[in-house]
Amino acid sequence: RRVLDELLIGALLARPIVEGIATSVLVAARDEFSVGDEIEVDGIIGTVERIANRSTVIRTRDGRRVHIPNSEIIDKTVTVYTAYHERRSSIEVAVALDTDLDHIDTVIDDALTAVESITRVGTIRAVSFNEGVALSIRIWHGPHIVDANDAINAGVRHLKKAFKQTGIRFAPTSSIRIEEVHP
Repeated sequence: RRVLDELLIGALLARPIVEGIATSVLVAARDEFSVGDEIEVDGIIGTVERIANRSTVIRTRDGRRVHIPNSEIIDKTVTVYTAYHERRSSIEVAVALDTDLDHIDTVIDDALTAVESITRVGTIRAVSFNEGVALSIRIWHGPHIVDANDAINAGVRHLKKAFKQTGIRFAPTSSIRIEEVHP
């Protein structure tokens, strides 16, 4: 009876270890992501440093190391940013209502084609109008998060310069600022 009790206690104590090893093998064996990929899980974004026995270790862009238990990662939605060689982002801009949309398409395409971090310019869509015409400009760039940040930053800067050079006006903003004046 004592041997049976000891075996039962040993099995219960070993269960989390065995489950941890099994889930880490399962996570590592699946090809959804691997070491070096940039992923997002539950709002945590970073680079997979390693898939350990009990957790997947992610290095975030702000220098934190996050351990996500493999038993949880199996049941979560995992976004893999580096799954393909390109990703798409968009730049939103609003121009004056009297803007020639065919002309602005050419200006935008020329300006963004010159941006090294943008691999290709996608569609330029007029999506709405109110005080101006709202445009959504789709751009393609490398897969890493920093690639998206660099492409959008450079794209916005090039567009602003191109709009200024060609006389294209931005739509007026309709924000209101209320200040309290204290005597």
